[in-house]
Amino acid sequence: MLFAFTEALSSIRDFMEQGGNVLWLIALLVFFMWGMIFERIWYLSHAHEIYVSELVNKWNARTDKKSWHALQIREKMMSQAKMEINKNISIIQTCIVLAPLLGLLGTVTGMIEVFQVMAFNGGGDALDVVFIMLIFFIVTANFIKEPGLEINRPDSDTAETQENAAILIAVGPTGEVWMDGRRIDVRQVKANVVKLLADNPQGSVVIQADEKAMADTIIKVMDGAREAGVNAISLASEPK
Repeated sequence: MLFAFTEALSSIRDFMEQGGNVLWLIALLVFFMWGMIFERIWYLSHAHEIYVSELVNKWNARTDKKSWHALQIREKMMSQAKMEINKNISIIQTCIVLAPLLGLLGTVTGMIEVFQVMAFNGGGDALDVVFIMLIFFIVTANFIKEPGLEINRPDSDTAETQENAAILIAVGPTGEVWMDGRRIDVRQVKANVVKLLADNPQGSVVIQADEKAMADTIIKVMDGAREAGVNAISLASEPK
């Protein structure tokens, strides 16, 4: 048993040494991120109920519950409960964004080391170079998530090309909303945009609304995208 454990540790150490310093940074980031995640899981499953019970008891102990001052105190308690729920969430989101960036850094440093070895040896297989460049472009590419609905976009004299448009949302003529190849409820726009932003945090949102789409549905889609943290929102149109 001890021998197997030692061999496992040795294999992990050899793997980390081959990955270089960047792999150690990724490992530390992953451990830290999962520590924050488990802390949130523990809080929501155990401590949050106790915290809310304390707030409820504090509110019930008050004699004045209808005045403006009492209502403000109630709002403050509710805000405190929401803040405790969302505590460390921003840190987890930052770790999620940093993880692929560190992975890209590891890819770049690995490419540099390979090219240095090839230069030192006086040559190399061209196929290896092409393969390494292919991996680099795959890792750095931004893939556009097609909504999955063919629509008739309105014509426009001022149509412009939207850069870095990684999130497409289609709104059909009868008010149906499509994202990432499937139909969703308009109330699910925020959650789906947040999920797609994890792949491309800097991506903008383009709404492909049919020329017969209802304005109310388009506004709800835009509101959902803004609530997800996206400010770069535009409507797609066909240039005349």
